[in-house]
Amino acid sequence: NNLLQKHAQYFSSKTCWNIDLHGKRNPKTEKPSRLDVGIRAMESLWKSKHDQDFIKRLKKALVEQLTEVFKGTDFRFTLQPYLHGYWPPSTDRHTISEQCVRYKIPAIQLEMTGIMRKAFMEDQELRGRLVKAILHIHQTVLSTFEPNGCDTFFKDTD
Repeated sequence: NNLLQKHAQYFSSKTCWNIDLHGKRNPKTEKPSRLDVGIRAMESLWKSKHDQDFIKRLKKALVEQLTEVFKGTDFRFTLQPYLHGYWPPSTDRHTISEQCVRYKIPAIQLEMTGIMRKAFMEDQELRGRLVKAILHIHQTVLSTFEPNGCDTFFKDTD
C-alpha cells in the first residue's frame, strides 16, 4: 500500500484509475482468445447509487471501446470473467485492484492470454486501438468520477 499511496499523492491533482494488466494461459478449448475484464472489486465494494451509476457508465464504455479494439480480429472479451480482481474475504487474497477500490480509486483487471499479448506486441495498429480506447474511457468516464484526485483518501494514512 505504500507504493499505492505514493502514486496517489504524486497524481493528486488528476483523476486516476488503476489498470492491472495480467497474463493468463492460452486457452485449450476456448477459441478465439478472450480478454477478461475484471471489475468485480468495484461491483462488490461500491454500493451507493452514485457509485453504481459510475460503474454502469464504465461498463458501457468498456463494451463500446473494446468492441472497436477487437473489430476485425478473432479476439473477444468478457466483463464477467472468472479472473475478476476480487476474491471473497474468506480467501485472504487481495488484488491490487481491490486495494485501489478500497481507497476509492477506480480499478480494472485485464487478463490477456499469451496469444493476445503477442498480438498486441507485434501489431502496432491493434496496440494503438487499445491505447485510444483507454484514453477515451479516461476522458469520457473517469474524468467524471468524484472525488477528483487520488490523494483524497490518503490524507491521514501515514
